[in-house]
Amino acid sequence: MMEPSQLAIFIGAAVVFILARGPDIVFVVTQGISHGRRAGIITARGVSAGNLVHTTAAAFGLSVVFRVSVVAFTALKVLGVAYLLYLAWKTIRHRRDGWAVGPADGPERGPVAAQMALLGLVFAILVMVIFGCAGAFSGAVGASVRSRAGERVAAALAWVVAGVYVAIGGRLAFLRQ
Repeated sequence: MMEPSQLAIFIGAAVVFILARGPDIVFVVTQGISHGRRAGIITARGVSAGNLVHTTAAAFGLSVVFRVSVVAFTALKVLGVAYLLYLAWKTIRHRRDGWAVGPADGPERGPVAAQMALLGLVFAILVMVIFGCAGAFSGAVGASVRSRAGERVAAALAWVVAGVYVAIGGRLAFLRQ
């Protein structure tokens, strides 16, 4: 199995990677600001769960399908872009509905799939903790802004959130296999 020093190096690298990420943290923060602390934390949990799904798929070799099949990769990408555009549309459509929070190393060291599963679990836990803190903090900031802001500021914030969805969708649309 893995040595503790290797796990420590992985955790250090993972924390740096998590903090340097782009769309995930932006998504968590925008949800926290626009819908509150609870929504930010729930979104962080969702991102973490997505990481677990991805890691599980990779451990079982499913990721290879998307790497070698242009059709599968493109279909998944189009579905992702469509979903993000739907979220942007939904955000704009409901911009005046208020701000209620809603329900949001090698084989000689052991089996590779087991190592991937362990490291994936560690990574997902780190994502949940770090993004959860970011979501909670942004939720507190958002609550402060919302308590001082009127309907016009709330509507403007909805446009910002929708813009984030469109930007993430645009980045995904131009992602290469």
